[in-house]
Amino acid sequence: MTYSIVARDPVTGSLGIGAQTHFFGVGTLLPWAEAGVGAVATQAFVNVDYGPRGLELLRAGVPAPSTVDLLVADDPDSGYRQLGIVDAHGSVGTYTGESCAPHATFARGHQVTVQGNMLAADDVCRVALAAFESADGDLADRILAGLLAADGAGGDVRGSQSAALKVVSGRRGPAPWNEVVADLRVDDHPEPLADAGSTPAVTPPAPPPHCRYTATPSATGCSASKPCAPSTSTTPPSDSRSSCRPASSPRPADDPDCRPDRGEALTRGCRTTWPAPHSVRRRRAGPAMSRRRVGGLDRCPPGRRLRSGPGGPAGADGRRSRRRRRRRTGTPLLP
Repeated sequence: MTYSIVARDPVTGSLGIGAQTHFFGVGTLLPWAEAGVGAVATQAFVNVDYGPRGLELLRAGVPAPSTVDLLVADDPDSGYRQLGIVDAHGSVGTYTGESCAPHATFARGHQVTVQGNMLAADDVCRVALAAFESADGDLADRILAGLLAADGAGGDVRGSQSAALKVVSGRRGPAPWNEVVADLRVDDHPEPLADAGSTPAVTPPAPPPHCRYTATPSATGCSASKPCAPSTSTTPPSDSRSSCRPASSPRPADDPDCRPDRGEALTRGCRTTWPAPHSVRRRRAGPAMSRRRVGGLDRCPPGRRLRSGPGGPAGADGRRSRRRRRRRTGTPLLP
């Protein structure tokens, strides 16, 4: 049903997984990877638990072959599973259950494993491994080359529908979600690998010429009393944690190019007079908001006088409300 490649780049330490299958949305089930920890591909009659549990074992220092053994030993239906794991040190572990749909096979190389089931030929995995090892480029390019070669050798006997490619860095840290190098998914397409290979690299757009980036607070020592002076450079600061607000700009506040994006760490040096988000926006209390209805009576907040006209009772009704408030609360009213 599926073939996949799990590999580590011995130069950069990056970890990656690529897969193709005749099944909808393979990227939501098969690939599991964490920067500096390892990569897991779980397939055939997929047991999704292999993914997070495998990463947990790798994170604890269990090598890839032992991780495979522990996962399979706890699964009563392991005969229907197929699994490939590479850890952060390049150790490789793989497993193919005896009940997987034929052709079910695997091929292992240096810090890489290829596995597949329900394949059109028994040499699909070997062809993919050879293409991966002979390809140039970074880890993502090499994985994609191996998948394309497997597809050319027959691939999934039923055809193709979805593909996934995920690469993470080799740096282990407290925020592994910031170490994702590539994460491509094609969930439903007659030629998913061709669609994934044609996906352009996503790069942030260049700022307009009149918008400027401010300096990093840690580099300039700016504060509320000493605002950052906008620079003339249109290149974002190298420190992605920059949070200093722009001082001034020659552009008007209603210029759409200068509107700051909420949540963006890098702020442009444009005049920011846009309204605050709804959750923090405050409204001024006018005459229509000066009354409170308590116990069925219109009452003013303490220390505030009822007004006549719009937003307040007039004439006898106003005097009656004041008398009721004095009688109920004993709070003196302002004259």
